Amino acid sequence: MYKYCGKLTQNNEPYMLIQEYYLFYSERCEIFSKSRHIFDEEFTVQKQMSELELHENGVQFKNWQFVKSHENIYVQISDLIAGLLRKLFMFLDDNSLTDIISLAMKLNDIQVKNFTILCNLIDKSDDKSHLFIKNANTPKNVNERMMKLQYLGVENKRIKKEVSGNEL
Repeated sequence: MYKYCGKLTQNNEPYMLIQEYYLFYSERCEIFSKSRHIFDEEFTVQKQMSELELHENGVQFKNWQFVKSHENIYVQISDLIAGLLRKLFMFLDDNSLTDIISLAMKLNDIQVKNFTILCNLIDKSDDKSHLFIKNANTPKNVNERMMKLQYLGVENKRIKKEVSGNEL
């Protein structure tokens, strides 16, 4: 049982956000044990992962490596996509549904198309396997984000029809 000490950061190691951060990495390696995983260098994670032994059917395996991102175009692309999604999700979280609908009304066709592409990529990945997307958020938060993203993209024309003539 945990005891509340009056401070959220009491007895924590300085500058350490999540001590077991390597679990986010190792989980993907375990779930997708037949895949090869290439991660950007994270020295704390690398040290913890080097001490890890993964087994499948009694056989030890190591299906990951760490690389310098500036030397690997795939890690650079992954970082770019992760950064884009991070900004998108922060934007969706920071804006109410009313704000999103108001913005959706002002989007041009290219903007709607881009939001639609993002929404479809997320849906396609999730349809292929729920395990492709690692989400540390609540299902409610994920559903709200996707609803807002649909209003900006695939549902944009319908929203514009419904809202036209009505004041927000």
